[in-house]
Amino acid sequence: MGRITLAAQLDGAEPGARRRLEEYITAVGAGVRTQCRVTRTTMPWLRATQRDVENRGQVTRSKSKGAYLPGRIPPRRPRLFRFLSDPGYDGHSTVVLFSYGRQVNAVDPAATVVAQRDSVLKSCLGTYWTDPEDDECHIRRLRELYRELYAETGGVPVSDAHTDGSYINYPDVDLADARWNTSGVPWHAPYFKGIYARLQRVKAIWDLQDVFRHALSVRAVRLNLRPTGAAP
Repeated sequence: MGRITLAAQLDGAEPGARRRLEEYITAVGAGVRTQCRVTRTTMPWLRATQRDVENRGQVTRSKSKGAYLPGRIPPRRPRLFRFLSDPGYDGHSTVVLFSYGRQVNAVDPAATVVAQRDSVLKSCLGTYWTDPEDDECHIRRLRELYRELYAETGGVPVSDAHTDGSYINYPDVDLADARWNTSGVPWHAPYFKGIYARLQRVKAIWDLQDVFRHALSVRAVRLNLRPTGAAP
């Protein structure tokens, strides 16, 4: 039997926090005819951020992949169904669709680091587990699903009628791996689209030594900066 989990978080130090939470629970549960179970937990911020998506309090390992969806969901639902209903998989899988659009899309695509301003949904595919020895099994499964979902575009959600790249807060090093990204599109295009060169210029000014870096960080480039009027 399946279940639906609704998680709500708020700053417990704010005045009236408990009252606001109870009012929210009452409003959401109004008219619900099935059995509901409410669990209230108080914990430090860092511990809360480390919990798994079902909020069981466990520190987990995870793999996630994302995509922006500017229009209708592409006709690939059977692939997702097989992913979620696979009887041979004993792990935890998630497919999360976040509502997007409206005022989010009112912002100029060139105004911020987020260039995707023409979507109605943002998706996150994920799996999580606790034992490091299971890394290969879970990561491979999600990789294969993503590659199958976006097989027509080289295994990644390039910008087309159905997708508009991915969200950098769902960092996925596979986009920089030619084994999983066969689109010919560089890893940074799904995340930053046409503003990547501008981000590189900012990087060159503030972090030319590449002190702040990770697998998907903006790559540093050296700029030829001369004072105005200086001789070449």
